[in-house]
Amino acid sequence: MELSYITRTEDENGNIQITSDLKAITGKPHVYFSCHPDDFERAFSEITEDILNIASCTIWYDPQSVQDPDLKELGDVLDQMQLVVFAISPIFLDEKNRAKDIELPYALQHHIPVLPIMLEPGLGGKFSKQCAKIQVVNRIVTDSTATPYEDVLRTYLNSVLIGDELAQKVRDAFDAYVFLSYRKKDRSHAQRLMHLIHENEEFRDIAIWYDEFLVPGEGFNEAIVDAFQKSSIFAMAVTPHLEEEGNYVMRVEYPLARDRKEKEEKEKEEKEKEEKEKVFQIVPVEMYELDKPDPETGEPWRIKQENLEDHSEFRYRKIDDLHDEHRRPELNDRLIQALNHIAKKENDGSPRHQFFIGLAYLTGIDVEINQKRALRLIESAATDEKDPCLDATQKLVDMYVTGDGVPVDYDKAIHWQSQLCDQYQVKFLENHSPDEHLGYGTRYFKALLGLSDLKKDVGKTDEAREVLKMALDVCEKLPEEVGKREAARDKAVLCTRLGNLHRHKEEWDDAERYYHQAEQ
Repeated sequence: MELSYITRTEDENGNIQITSDLKAITGKPHVYFSCHPDDFERAFSEITEDILNIASCTIWYDPQSVQDPDLKELGDVLDQMQLVVFAISPIFLDEKNRAKDIELPYALQHHIPVLPIMLEPGLGGKFSKQCAKIQVVNRIVTDSTATPYEDVLRTYLNSVLIGDELAQKVRDAFDAYVFLSYRKKDRSHAQRLMHLIHENEEFRDIAIWYDEFLVPGEGFNEAIVDAFQKSSIFAMAVTPHLEEEGNYVMRVEYPLARDRKEKEEKEKEEKEKEEKEKVFQIVPVEMYELDKPDPETGEPWRIKQENLEDHSEFRYRKIDDLHDEHRRPELNDRLIQALNHIAKKENDGSPRHQFFIGLAYLTGIDVEINQKRALRLIESAATDEKDPCLDATQKLVDMYVTGDGVPVDYDKAIHWQSQLCDQYQVKFLENHSPDEHLGYGTRYFKALLGLSDLKKDVGKTDEAREVLKMALDVCEKLPEEVGKREAARDKAVLCTRLGNLHRHKEEWDDAERYYHQAEQ
C-alpha cells in the first residue's frame, strides 16, 4: 500500500501553498482522506483545500484505492491517523466501496475521529441511518440561519488536530529521543520494538522518532538528519531483510550511528568513566517470529551476520552488541542502561506536563499511539486537586464528543464540561480583576454556553435553559473584563438562545421576554 500525501506551506508573505514537498510534512498531524473512487476527482481537491486552509496538517490518501486491500497494512496506516475524512455522496451511500465498507467501520471501532463531509444537501439523515450516528458536516448549507460550513469545519478541526505551537510544547516535554531504524518491510517489527520500550512506565516520557510512511531517498532528507542529531539512542530493528541489497539502514543509517558513537567516545576518552557512559547509545534488537520457521532449516527465520560480510556496499559488515527480543530480561537491562545514561531533561511532573505527554500518546506525536495511556494521563492532569489543567479538561470534552481515542459518549462529555465550568468558576472567583487581563470570566461564560449546547443536543432542554440562566448572571459581571459593547453582544446572543429554548417548549411569553432583552 503506497500512500501519497499533500500538505501546506506558507511563503514569506504568509500566502498558503499546497505542496507535496517531503520536507514540509515533518511533524504535522496525519489526516486520511477517503471517498468512493468515482468521487475522487471532484471531491479530493476541494475538501483537502478546505482543510489545509484551516489546519497545518498532512493529508494522506491511497491513489490506488483497491476494493480488497491488505487489511493489516490498511489498519497499520489508519492507526497512525489523527483524523479520517470521508467525502459523502449518493454513490458512497448506495454502492459497495472500500471507504464505506472497510475504512469507516475500522476507524469507528478503533476510536479514530471520523469527519463525514456531505457533498450534497440532504445526505446527513441517510448517512446516520446507514453508516453511523455521528456528527456530519454539510459542505453546502442551504439554511441561512445555520452555522457556515467553514466555521463548523474550523471548530471540528481545532478540537481534534494539534496545531504547530501546541505540538512544539508537546515535543519540549519529552525527556529525550530515540531514533528507531528499520526497513519499511519490517514496520510491524518496528512497532513491536516501540512497545517493548514504552511498556516500561519509567520510559513513558521518552520520544521515539521513526519515518512512518516515508521512504528515505538517496539524499538522506533533512527530517531524518534532524531527528538523528537530536536523538540520544539509536535503536535498530534487526531482521534478515538487512542482508539484502539496496539496504538504506545498513548502507546509511547504521554507519552514521556507528560513526557518531565512535566520535563521541573519542571526544570523551580522557574524561571520567561516568561521563563516557553518557555518549550516544546504539541498541540493535533482533526481531523474529518464533512460529515462522525458515523453510530450509526449520528454525526461526533470523539474520545471519556472516551474510553481511559479502556486501561491499556496507561499511560496517557486522552488527555489534545485538540483543534478542525474546530474551526480555537481558533486553530490558540493556534498554534501561541506555536510557538511564542519556541526558534526560528535568521536568516538574506537573499536571500540564502530564497533559502534554498525554496528547503525545493520543495523537502519536513522536511516540506510538496509546489511547489508554493518553486517557489516563489527560484525566490525571484534569483532576489534580491542587492545580488542575483546564486545557486537559477541555480536551476530555472534545475527545468524548468526537470519538478521539474513546467511544463517542455525550454523557461523559457533559460530565467533563461541567467540571470545566466549575474549574473556570473557581479561577474567576479567585481573581476577576480586569487589570490582570486573565479572561477567566469570559472563559467561564463560554464554558457555560458549551454545557448548555451539549445538554440541548441530548434533549435535556430544561437543564440547558437553567445553565444559560447561570451564564446570564455571569454576563452581568463581564463589562469590566471585556468592555460594555462586547458584554452587551454576549448578552444578546445569550438571550436569543434562551428565547429559542422557551419557544421550543411553546412558552411564548417567556420567549418574547428574552427576545426583547436581546434587542435592547
